[in-house]
Amino acid sequence: MKAICGILSRGDVDAPLAAVSAGLHGYGTEGGEWTGEGVGLGFRSRPGVADGQALQFDPEASLACAADARLDDRETLCATLGVPPTERAGI
Repeated sequence: MKAICGILSRGDVDAPLAAVSAGLHGYGTEGGEWTGEGVGLGFRSRPGVADGQALQFDPEASLACAADARLDDRETLCATLGVPPTERAGI
């Protein structure tokens, strides 16, 4: 299991995100953080629990996502969303 957090602010997000992420230490020591303009996402998990990266960022689309999710029928979903077959294995 992962713990996921997010910050939305008109000011600095680095310090508040670090504080919130530190509060998730009970979920584990592995994790990561991502920050953009006024937005921060983070996650924590126990070592070995994370089977993939919980944070994803697509710079071309300027989209960020933090999730602990399972996608069923990925092929149909990827085809519907227009994800190229070469990129589907990493999802």
